[in-house]
Amino acid sequence: MSQPVLSIKGATKSFGGTLALRGVDFTVKAGEIHALLGENGAGKSTLIKLLAGVHSTDEGEFLVAGEALPSGFRPQDVAAAGIRFVHQDFGLVDSMTVMENIALVAGFKHRFGAIDYQATAEHTTQQLAKLNVSFDPYALVGSLAIAEKAILALARALSGDAKLIVVDEVAAALPSPDVARVHDVVRTAASQGVAFVYVSHRFTSPGRSLPAL
Repeated sequence: MSQPVLSIKGATKSFGGTLALRGVDFTVKAGEIHALLGENGAGKSTLIKLLAGVHSTDEGEFLVAGEALPSGFRPQDVAAAGIRFVHQDFGLVDSMTVMENIALVAGFKHRFGAIDYQATAEHTTQQLAKLNVSFDPYALVGSLAIAEKAILALARALSGDAKLIVVDEVAAALPSPDVARVHDVVRTAASQGVAFVYVSHRFTSPGRSLPAL
């Protein structure tokens, strides 16, 4: 039986005299999509920041594919283990093109020691096609609609050896039809073996349920 992509065992964190998390156990397997739901202040952000290496844990163990992250692990250790994060602000550069934003993570293609923009554009198109989406690789990101930016941020996170994507409130400002587009991309990537943790403080929108994953 294969190891879970992520195992959190007994995660505990206090800030001064305030106990934020106590004894949290959490397991995610390849291709699974888990929702992490709760009101503001429920501890979602604390758990994600522990996983990201932004905060150090007081107690507990974090394992990726059966291998424990080192004591006092930092963000670079988490990235090297194949865990990626997509936040509400997307982290994209509006003044750069679609392919340049993806290449910031995936790297540029080179020919004779110089950047090969045609090959980079072709690689970008291939990466997007894996998620059943298509953007002009030469388009400026600032010209994209917000839902397209969310999808591009997911595609960029999936570049390389990503094992687990933490999607943190990226759909909070989107109307339901656009949320459904983002969810389609998540489901497509999950069908290819990537695991997801989908963080949200809301379960329903006015008068309707959010599109289900």
